[in-house]
Amino acid sequence: RLGFDVSAGGTCWNVWTLRDDLLLSILRKDHDKSTMGACGRTVSLMEENEVQPIHVNIDKTGVGVGVVHRCWEQKIGVNGFIAGENADNKERFFNRRAECYWRFREWILKGGALSDDSEWDVLSEIKWKIHSDKVIQIMSKEEMRKDGITEFDVPDAGMLTFANPSSEKPTVRMSLEALQLEKEIKQRNRGALDDI
Repeated sequence: RLGFDVSAGGTCWNVWTLRDDLLLSILRKDHDKSTMGACGRTVSLMEENEVQPIHVNIDKTGVGVGVVHRCWEQKIGVNGFIAGENADNKERFFNRRAECYWRFREWILKGGALSDDSEWDVLSEIKWKIHSDKVIQIMSKEEMRKDGITEFDVPDAGMLTFANPSSEKPTVRMSLEALQLEKEIKQRNRGALDDI
């Protein structure tokens, strides 16, 4: 799984993370604000690490929208992630962000390891609470800033690798555009096989 938290500028970083069943690593960090550049680096990292588009989750809020749309224009059916959308399990989680951070927590508790990097240390400062309607909510970025937590790009990129359930048959929440791209790619690939 590849997660990409797209920088909103300022002190924020573009962060790409990679996770398999056992290890979650930071692949790359940069401050480049170019949508084209971010898309190109994402594709390069996918190829280098043999990650299929169906397993790539990109933050699709703010500037991330442009990165996701640029990938789709290139017929690369990555998944756009919007943290504030409804969770798959709405009865238990406040939003998708809370659900994915909870999956992240459970993966670590079951033995998942983080790469040897001090930037993961901030995870211990990210708190959760039971919201008024009895669902789990992760502290917002605004609450984090008030608590002095300003370096949350790496944890958010790690959280994005949990946007699909960790089973081998992921439940993918794709936009209609991404589903259409996937259909076109399958049809094109079928045509290529017919030519052989």
